[in-house]
Amino acid sequence: GFIGSHLSEKLLNDGHEVKIIDDFSTGREENIAHFVNRISLFRGSVTDRNLLRKAIDGVDGVFHQAAIPSV
Repeated sequence: GFIGSHLSEKLLNDGHEVKIIDDFSTGREENIAHFVNRISLFRGSVTDRNLLRKAIDGVDGVFHQAAIPSV
């Protein structure tokens, strides 16, 4: 989404490694197109426990931005 993509870009520019989990059900992949080659992208839902375990392996922190915009 809009906020998550901007947060990710800031973290990358500050020298952090970024992993993103997104199923793009409400967002657009174009939001991350200009830096997608600098991240680890996991396509799928945060409700998928196996995907989540794989994505957060070795991670020091999480910024949870997954939500339905209309909520």
